[in-house]
Amino acid sequence: MYSQDLLRYVDGSSTPPLEKLNANSTEINLEYIKWKRSDQLALSWILSTVSESILTQIISYDTAREAWVALANAHAFQSNIHILQLKGDL
Repeated sequence: MYSQDLLRYVDGSSTPPLEKLNANSTEINLEYIKWKRSDQLALSWILSTVSESILTQIISYDTAREAWVALANAHAFQSNIHILQLKGDL
């Protein structure tokens, strides 16, 4: 992702521009289209690299950032449980 300049869509440093040029316009902002295309590419890379069991947990997210945060939260929780189990074994 880094080599394709997509990491910023995952880490949250790239925020979407407004979808419409202004509140009264029906015209789509071209910068939004570019942002959405790159974000969807980053999301598809995430979805294509996880196992099927993990894929079912994140397939419903709309952005790369949302999917990444869901993955991070799920695995952080599992890591905390594992740490508690290890401490209990001591």
